[in-house]
Amino acid sequence: MLAVMGWTFAGASQETVMYIPGWHRCGRGEDAAFRAVQAVFPEAEVSVRTWDGNCRWKKARQSADSEAAKLAAELKAMPESKRRRLTLVGHSLGARIVIRALACLCEEDVKVKRAVVLAAAIPCDDSHLEAFAAASAEPALVVCNPDDTMLKYGYRPFGGEGEKALGAVGPARSIANCAVRTVTPDSIRSTPLDALWAKVGWFRLIAAHYAPFYIRQIGVNGEKP
Repeated sequence: MLAVMGWTFAGASQETVMYIPGWHRCGRGEDAAFRAVQAVFPEAEVSVRTWDGNCRWKKARQSADSEAAKLAAELKAMPESKRRRLTLVGHSLGARIVIRALACLCEEDVKVKRAVVLAAAIPCDDSHLEAFAAASAEPALVVCNPDDTMLKYGYRPFGGEGEKALGAVGPARSIANCAVRTVTPDSIRSTPLDALWAKVGWFRLIAAHYAPFYIRQIGVNGEKP
């Protein structure tokens, strides 16, 4: 059995995990994130879904919403036995894709096994949040970080969306079937950085949005790795 964030997964060898990266992380540079997901779900079959996100922010945001519709259609067409073994993990705009896609599934009472969204680049009061959580058979997980520099200072100016990002402040209201975990400042200061990043001090601030950092916060056996 495998326990993650206090959940115990029986038959983990049959679980599949789809990781969806964020802005400018599509199709390149995701080796560290992929390895981090594998470390959290060591007995699952892990894949990375690429999408058209290596472009200007506003275009990438629109592309993420379009990709969500594609993913929703694929999930609806997937055999239920496979869908019920599927965990979706999304980071930043990838988390936006997961939320939008599962909201579409909820309309037809279709569910995946679980959903995990990290540093979600989507408004904290987005109308799809309740439906997203309802489309996760097990409680959905939102991991947020008030000290995420990219979301705290860049999301609203660049994104043009009125509210703060879900990934920075958590949901604006309580959501059924959804657990919220807030990253602590100590975990940011102590997180290991790639050798190149560690050479420049201000990179540590940007690292607060670094996908492998967030993935490691999911934890194994209910603890941080």
